[in-house]
Amino acid sequence: MRRAQICIVDDNATWLAKMVRLIQGADLGDAVTYLHPMDALISLRARHPDVLLVDYHMPALNGVEFLTALHAAGVSLRTPVALVAGDVTEPMKLQAWQAGVVEVLSKAAGREEMVLRLRNLIRMAALSPASDSSDTGSPMVARAVIDEGGDERSTLRILERLAALRDENTGKHTERMARYAAVIAAGLGLSPTDCQRLRDAAPLHDLGKIGIPDALLGKPGELSADEWDVMRRHTTIGYELLRDHDSPTLRLGAEIALSHHEHFDGGGYPLGLSGDDIAQSGRIVALADVFDALTTVRPYKSAWLVEQAIDQIVEDSGTHFDPDVVNAFTSSIDELVAIKAHYDADEAYAPLVPLPN
Repeated sequence: MRRAQICIVDDNATWLAKMVRLIQGADLGDAVTYLHPMDALISLRARHPDVLLVDYHMPALNGVEFLTALHAAGVSLRTPVALVAGDVTEPMKLQAWQAGVVEVLSKAAGREEMVLRLRNLIRMAALSPASDSSDTGSPMVARAVIDEGGDERSTLRILERLAALRDENTGKHTERMARYAAVIAAGLGLSPTDCQRLRDAAPLHDLGKIGIPDALLGKPGELSADEWDVMRRHTTIGYELLRDHDSPTLRLGAEIALSHHEHFDGGGYPLGLSGDDIAQSGRIVALADVFDALTTVRPYKSAWLVEQAIDQIVEDSGTHFDPDVVNAFTSSIDELVAIKAHYDADEAYAPLVPLPN
């Protein structure tokens, strides 16, 4: 099996040596180090590591500026990038996530924590479509990573990030949509525990897209009928990946993956279910998913006003959406709009936290 290639850019030679020893001692892979960001910029035009660690405080360019320069130079690394700093701050984390960083690591972290975080980044890289193999995002590879084990929270986070990597144009869609879904679920009377579990599982709704070819996911314009048939398979791919897991949250993710494109009147896919035959979780996520899609900019559309989105969703009550879910949605609209405003202000680019009881 090919060893992971971990690239580290940091102007502190002592820290670089420490990280190389850590990586070698934990047998995480092979480390390639750079003391100056300009050297790394030149090298990374040809080298494509599995994981990239970038120090925030560096001469000439800080870590976020380095990533911006990397993209400006035409280097597109679709691999997990982590920002590293000795003094991690909230503004720094916001900058990092906005720049596409998937992890922010503190240099003060203990050895065990650093090894676990690096191992998670390597697991994420194993499913990234950036690898040399054209089949890296296949369900077979995903199944191997899921079956590897690990705690539920870690697995959920990796799978959520992987799902997001397959849909680069939707920004923080999964986080917003998950929060919307939890609010709607509360409006339906679900318990705080069930609302939290739904919020944790909802970001996995499109996980099955790791089994859809890149050319199809990124195709401009309309898809042909045959291409739509392939695209629709993401529902069953996600379901098959998650359904047998020991974790109740991952099994709920399987249920959502399979059902979130079903329509209340039976006109959806993949099974053409209707009414209460559709899992309640799928009925909730279906509406939350559409609300977010309507009210955010996508490559093919501008953002709708919230009022326009509400009108469309109400109009589709009983056809696309469960009327009870629509009622819970409209009753909770103030809270949903507050969540949207929070993200629009770039103030919520952080991992999901538990809902208040």
